[in-house]
Amino acid sequence: MGSRSSGRGEGQSATAYFAGGCFWGVEHLLQEAGGVVDVRSGYMGGHTEKPTYREVSSGLISHQDLT
Repeated sequence: MGSRSSGRGEGQSATAYFAGGCFWGVEHLLQEAGGVVDVRSGYMGGHTEKPTYREVSSGLISHQDLT
């Protein structure tokens, strides 16, 4: 998990990346969690500019699902 934060305190926010396999399940759980402002799923890593689900799930490119 990686994260960025502008500091701690009320009104502050941070960005976190979670790699949990199938991102639809992770996305749902995070959307239900308290304090979560926004949830986005996609792919990270690799060199393909706009990887597709089929490419990533094939294992032929180095991207990973994450939320």
